[in-house]
Amino acid sequence: MKSKFAHIIVGRYLKDQRVQSNLTQSQVAQSLGYTSPQFISNIERGLCSAPVKHLRGFLKLYNLSTDE
Repeated sequence: MKSKFAHIIVGRYLKDQRVQSNLTQSQVAQSLGYTSPQFISNIERGLCSAPVKHLRGFLKLYNLSTDE
């Protein structure tokens, strides 16, 4: 249960950051090498976790530091 809750919190945070960065789910998906924005939607809704290998990509796209 804790894991699901964490996915939801992280997903909401990533969505907020994407919106503040004026990016669409399609733009993020394309930048991270996905063919469909559905995967980004699933992450943002907490249905799955963001792959660790793409966390730096999210940070770079959203102009965030590792401290945030």
